[in-house]
Amino acid sequence: MKILQLELIAFGLFSNKILDFSPTPSLHILYGANEAGKSTMRRALNHLFFGIPERTADAYLHANDQLRIGARLLNAEGEELLCYRRKGRKNTLLDADNKALDEERLQAFFCGMKESQFTALCCFDHERLRQGGEDLLNGGGDVGESLFEAGTGYLKVHEVLANLDKEKEELFKVRGHKPLLNKKIRAYKEANKRIQESSLSVDKWSKLAKSLDQVQRQHRKLTDQLYSLHTEKHRLERIQRTRPLLQRYQAIKEEWENLANVVLLPDDAASKHFETKLVLRTAQTQEEQAQQAISELESKIDILKIPSALLAQKATIDNLRERLGSYQKTVEELPGVRTEMRTVENEARSLLQRIYPQLDLLDVSTKLAITNLQRDYLNKCAEAAPVLHEKQRSIVKRLAELTTQLLQLRNALE
Repeated sequence: MKILQLELIAFGLFSNKILDFSPTPSLHILYGANEAGKSTMRRALNHLFFGIPERTADAYLHANDQLRIGARLLNAEGEELLCYRRKGRKNTLLDADNKALDEERLQAFFCGMKESQFTALCCFDHERLRQGGEDLLNGGGDVGESLFEAGTGYLKVHEVLANLDKEKEELFKVRGHKPLLNKKIRAYKEANKRIQESSLSVDKWSKLAKSLDQVQRQHRKLTDQLYSLHTEKHRLERIQRTRPLLQRYQAIKEEWENLANVVLLPDDAASKHFETKLVLRTAQTQEEQAQQAISELESKIDILKIPSALLAQKATIDNLRERLGSYQKTVEELPGVRTEMRTVENEARSLLQRIYPQLDLLDVSTKLAITNLQRDYLNKCAEAAPVLHEKQRSIVKRLAELTTQLLQLRNALE
């Protein structure tokens, strides 16, 4: 993987700084005075590839949510990737359109390299370089192992090799008996010996093989017969299960053919039929009652004999029959009229007692006789009384309103 371009948009002391690492020339050296930003750029590379940590010392110029690092990368297949990194807890890797980018796209350019390996091999600082030199000096004779150990930062290679030698001794020794592989080899030899002792002769094996072939052929034959019998059994069972249904189908089909010309009734035909039967039964009962009544009336008519003198009074009878309705109505209304009359008499008696306590209602016609002129005046006063009462109520209401306003004005003046 090659870094074609590094963009320090907002990181540390850098703002919108772009470093171009074009393929030509193939080697780029960055140098500068102290505090120029070399270590900041090294941390920017590490944070770009593996994320900006929760606590960072590079947010002193730009706020945490404004930190941005970008780069354009080229892998061995010639594929380029332009990506940006922001500070956050998720979806911190962005593409050129500021949309979330899958971390696996970026990790594919590292071939699965972890952050610790990248820091140890590609992005180490002065302290890490000094520690690697000390590890190289402490490694002793094998310089290749020491360089590998110093470069990768893994466990001590000498210790690993010693552990492997110890583990090898525990697994196998040339003349040992207790190591695991020695035990397995001894068990393997004993098993081969038992196999040889249990092996059959050629003739016996041939006879057994022929017998096995015969048994296998017989087994296949019986298996085929059993399969055929099972197949036939399933067929007969299906026929047995289907036969009642076929018979039922045939019966229904014949019944359907017999009912082909039947008129289809609506869904509510049963309720309508019941209602019609009920109405018909009621009508028949009423007809029977009417016939019986007619018969009785005809019998009465036949028995009835009207005198000729009564027939001569036909006009008088018709007049009385016409006036009978008015008379019956008057008779029905008579109790109400009498009740109303008693009510009026009680009211008149009460009023008379208020005006003339010494008089009775029967004395009014003799002792309180009034002239026609007085009667007309009283009628006019009675007609004007409702209007005067209404005016009185309006005046009282207006007086109450004025009194309320007067009290409000007095309260305002106080």
